[in-house]
Amino acid sequence: MAPNTFVSLPTSDLAAADTSYAALGFEKNTDFSNEQESFLGFSCDSREEVDRLTAAAAANGGALYREAAEEMPGMYASAVTDPDGRAWELMWMEQAG
Repeated sequence: MAPNTFVSLPTSDLAAADTSYAALGFEKNTDFSNEQESFLGFSCDSREEVDRLTAAAAANGGALYREAAEEMPGMYASAVTDPDGRAWELMWMEQAG
């Protein structure tokens, strides 16, 4: 299992951010968020998931920031922006062994 990363970010419209992230298949953890901040983490289980989430982000309030590509052997990633214009990387890394 890959490690989790949690990021706390302000948002100008929490409802819009919640809707956008939910459309990507992410669930808000209410134990670690409130009306002032939210904690988000993005990781992908496959190259196909990177592609699917990239398309979903662009169709649901975000935008394509960087096309998906194999940036180095075993690492496939794209970048999208969220409704507040922040760039997020969606990444899959091949696990050794």
